[in-house]
Amino acid sequence: MTRNMSGMVEIETDRAVSLEPYSACKALGRITLRSAGQTIAAGIIENLIG
Repeated sequence: MTRNMSGMVEIETDRAVSLEPYSACKALGRITLRSAGQTIAAGIIENLIG
């Protein structure tokens, strides 16, 4: 995806991360991904897998 695009993605992490669907908890339902001090993605959690 490029800048200002939206879509559904699946992310796998090496360690546990506290997340909840946005509909259940707004504070834990948002995510921001950063790399080298720059925000590279942001969004809301629609559902959790596994």
